[in-house]
Formats: sequence, C-alpha cells, structure tokens
Amino acid sequence: MKRNLATLLILALALTGLFAQSVTYRYTETCGTASGECVTTLTWNAATERIIIDAEDSAIGESHLIVTDKNGATDSWKCRYPDGDVKIFTRKGNSIEISLNGGSPVQAKGKLDSSPWYATMDFSLSRFLAGGGTETTFWTVSPENGKTYKMKATKMKEENITVGGKQEKAVRVQVTANDVPAVFFSINYWYRESDSLFLKFEGTRGGPGTPKYVIELADEGR
Repeated sequence: MKRNLATLLILALALTGLFAQSVTYRYTETCGTASGECVTTLTWNAATERIIIDAEDSAIGESHLIVTDKNGATDSWKCRYPDGDVKIFTRKGNSIEISLNGGSPVQAKGKLDSSPWYATMDFSLSRFLAGGGTETTFWTVSPENGKTYKMKATKMKEENITVGGKQEKAVRVQVTANDVPAVFFSINYWYRESDSLFLKFEGTRGGPGTPKYVIELADEGR
C-alpha cells in the first residue's frame, strides 16, 4: 500500500456554503493503465460547525472518514485499508496521535506548529480559495511512516480546462514542500473560479518514475 504524501487522500469535494444536508460528489481516477472512482459525501454539522467527509475510493480499496472545522483544518481522520486495518489520526495541540486497530495511540514523527493540518488537500484547499487566500502553509502526515510534512499552497493563474467533456474556468493551486523549490516536487489542483468547487488533480502516487495520477469531477453532487 504505497501512498506518497502528495496523494495521501484522494478526496474530491468542495464546500460553498453551510449545507443543511449531505451532498455527494463522484470523481474518476486514472493512474497509468488503472482506473477507478472516488465517491465522497460531505455533511455539515450545524451544531458543532464541523464538516464530516465520508469517502469511498474504489481505485485503491480504501475508505476515509475525516472531520474538519469550517475552514478545512482537520480534527481527525479514520482510514480503513483493503486488508481490514484501521488507522485513526487525531490532532492533539501541536502533535498528531496515531492509533492502529484500536491500540494505544503513538505520536506522529514530527512536531506541528500553529499551521493547520490538512488530511484532505482537495477539500481544505477549496476553503483556502473561498476565503480569498493566495498562499498558505499547512501540515500533512504520512500514513505509511507517521512522519509530518510542512507544505505550501500557492494560488496560480486562472485557466480554462476541460473536465468531463465540459469547459470550466478554473483557478490552479500548486502545492510544494515548504522551503523546497517546485522543480523538485509539485502537484496541482484546479478549482472552479465561481465557487471553488474542486475540479481536477494532477500528480503522482509515488517517487520518481511512477505513473501520472489524474482525478476529474464526474458528478457535481446530489
């Protein structure tokens, strides 16, 4: 189960208001010759001002349950793998605790700072854009080795792209490792200019030489 920090979660969704009910998004995924889809249901909890993200990723056989605040900062992330293992990641102050199959939690390898933790960049970066941001730093955690990584997202130019056979006016967001030139590592997300809906992702699912990985919106929600 190899997943690099660029694509720890392929969760496709966006929030454009305070939903009174759940909304489901469907995205297609292509990695080399393999393909699949990710179906994500987003629910706004008005009482707690938390967003609950429930994703089923058929391409890699995983399911994810993520809770964030209204700005996209992650509180907790539950990941179920194809072999039945379940990992739970929970932010506690400036650290992340990791529990495997209900065992005693251990701390992730790396101390955080006041920057938010994004378990799902797809969703959290949509909130960054919707809030008028142009650049931000945030943390990710690798489920493979428990290490934390400081990342940077930068709003780039507006572009016209085709998604699902439809032309869209989009804003590209480039994600790089913090303080590391983009020439060494970068991935890209596209969001609809009008409402910050996540439209597309391009990157890789591993180190150098691994196939290009693409996610595209297939169904806008219901």
